[in-house]
Amino acid sequence: ERWQAPPPVTLDSTPWPAPPQDTFEACVAQWFEALVLSEYVPAALEWCRAHRVTCMREVVDQRSDLAAELPLRLLERRRLVDRGVAAAAGFDGAAVATSRLESSQTGAEVWLSPPQVTLG
Repeated sequence: ERWQAPPPVTLDSTPWPAPPQDTFEACVAQWFEALVLSEYVPAALEWCRAHRVTCMREVVDQRSDLAAELPLRLLERRRLVDRGVAAAAGFDGAAVATSRLESSQTGAEVWLSPPQVTLG
């Protein structure tokens, strides 16, 4: 039996699919949007990379450290720290689903549920 070259590869003009909406970066962006802090998303993602934070639970757990390093105004810093746990509910299902987070401000326990993702 004689070897035959594989057929030539042709590239079509079909665009690559959009990244999933539940990626870590998208979740951070949605979280900051929910806190009305969208302008700080690039700096927050850079902080996450520098601190090797890779899931929303870690971001929420370390929100005080994050707030201290971002150029936030006083009320923005308070919003991130005080409302961060509640605003994170439902983001990053793979990393946050059924995770228990304790609020350092109130001592209250908050259970985060998986997000409702609809494709299409």
